[in-house]
Amino acid sequence: MTFPKEGLFTENKIIDPNRVIVYLTDRLLTTEKISSEELIKILKKMLPSKTKIKVTYQRSKITKDCFGINGFFDSDYVRDIELQICCSSFKKKFPITEDLKQQLIYDVADTLCHETIHRRQFYLRGDCASIDETGDRQRDYYLDPDEMFAYSVNIAHNLHRKYGVDALKHLCDINSAVKDDCYLADYYYWFYNDYPFKRLLKMIAQNLEAINQGEVCHRSLI
Repeated sequence: MTFPKEGLFTENKIIDPNRVIVYLTDRLLTTEKISSEELIKILKKMLPSKTKIKVTYQRSKITKDCFGINGFFDSDYVRDIELQICCSSFKKKFPITEDLKQQLIYDVADTLCHETIHRRQFYLRGDCASIDETGDRQRDYYLDPDEMFAYSVNIAHNLHRKYGVDALKHLCDINSAVKDDCYLADYYYWFYNDYPFKRLLKMIAQNLEAINQGEVCHRSLI
């Protein structure tokens, strides 16, 4: 896969996590140690200013000797998406195994996809869809239609990475599938046998069909 000189992505486009994975895998192929500073330089090169995605560093004692990834969408700022790298040190290089490297790449790819979906949702229809609050903050968060769709895309890509074209068949075995994805497991915990979970499964299936056809997601669901 080749990439244009001006960068991979542009504003208001949903980022394809597969393109991020290819790009970062190539850049980190021989990397055995890396610092937050070096990682951020790579990400900034991948995400030039026209993408309106800001890459920042957040010191964190929780993510000691490893990296955590956070993503935020804010329509009030010119750079309306922030990709935050959390680590205990900015300049210190930490060893990174192949498993940790792969997880880091997947986390970055899925976070960028998730937040650019929210940006696209806002661009198309303004404020995120509202829900009737139940009083449970976490439950209400997952019930939000925009969050549900964004997570359905993340889950679909994760299952497709694991099972390829057989991912849809694997989704039918829900007891097994929830072990493969933490977000699917969360939805299972909160909504199993309720309409929201059935709606999520339908979204995941539609997104898997779209991914099999070379799309990032099922566009009509946005």
